[in-house]
Amino acid sequence: MSTAADKNKEALSSEYALLSQIATELKNRIDLINVAINDFETALASLKEISKLSNGETLLVPIGGNIMIRVSFLEGDKVLVNVGSGVVVEKSFNDAISYLEEKVKLMREELKKRANEYQTILQRMSYIEGQVISRKE
Repeated sequence: MSTAADKNKEALSSEYALLSQIATELKNRIDLINVAINDFETALASLKEISKLSNGETLLVPIGGNIMIRVSFLEGDKVLVNVGSGVVVEKSFNDAISYLEEKVKLMREELKKRANEYQTILQRMSYIEGQVISRKE
């Protein structure tokens, strides 16, 4: 017959397993958000530099696989921005920069929120570890 302490230990062990799974998922989400932030920041820095170019200036553009090509910049004030769900809109450099700055801001807020959730779960897991270990003694 199980005692109340054994049932409590089982409940804590089950909670710990669930929290561990949630922590792993949150950590993966945090990693993805960091990748997205880096991507947006790289695009933002690139847009800011490109907007300073004069008509006909040459620049190197990476096309993947460690390959770069030289392209000439033709004066233009529009860029294409993927705004989600396969929708691409034309925006001015300034509007695209503002769009990316807002995306970075939102992603940083999301990152902070997820990091706080992750820390809360880790604290609870630590508490459970302490409870289970103290009951073994």
